[in-house]
Amino acid sequence: MRRNLILGGISLLALPMAATAQATTADDVAAANAAFDAALSRRDLAAVEALYLQDDEVTAAHPRDREPVQGWAAVRKTWVDTFARFSQLSVVMPKPTIRVMGDTAVVVGLENVRARRAADEAAVAFDAMTTNVFQRQGGKWLMVHHHATMMPG
Repeated sequence: MRRNLILGGISLLALPMAATAQATTADDVAAANAAFDAALSRRDLAAVEALYLQDDEVTAAHPRDREPVQGWAAVRKTWVDTFARFSQLSVVMPKPTIRVMGDTAVVVGLENVRARRAADEAAVAFDAMTTNVFQRQGGKWLMVHHHATMMPG
């Protein structure tokens, strides 16, 4: 959408406002996604909690899961279990693809996961094809779905 500015009877074509707003929104989603990976990498449950919409409809499916979990209490428990399973964790999505549709955004990308198991300090490394879905609530992008599938190595 372009806005025209009328000045003394002359119409001046302004910058495309919708494109600028869309870029800012996508940047905000990218920041929320990066904050999520950073929270995971710090094994910071409070930060993960702050990034999630906490209701009965949120879902997650992790590489170890056989079926998705639903509801904040169940999703939260998956993160508690993950942080207990690893003494160190690094999660990075270097090239996310972001699609914003109003107050919903989908982020898809390959996450590089590096970790150390708490049980024996063995190194763990894999890539996971990941989809994160965010919903804008009160001006903040919150996670409503996380799905990561381990790529064959």
